[in-house]
Amino acid sequence: MLMLAVTTFVFIMYFITDLVPVYKNKQWKLFWAYSVMMAFAYVLLFLISIGIDIDSPLKPVKRLIIAIWGLK
Repeated sequence: MLMLAVTTFVFIMYFITDLVPVYKNKQWKLFWAYSVMMAFAYVLLFLISIGIDIDSPLKPVKRLIIAIWGLK
């Protein structure tokens, strides 16, 4: 739970220092790109901190590459 609290603090500090100026400058694409990535990262952090095991994305990516390139 400490990891969640510390990282939440870091996310808030990042939001204040980086995203607020981007929002004020009306750089909407950058603002939404950062917001979506941060939300995704925070959700993953929350799931890991409450003990939910997240599978590695390596297996689906490997299957996709094999399907595209026809490798064995």
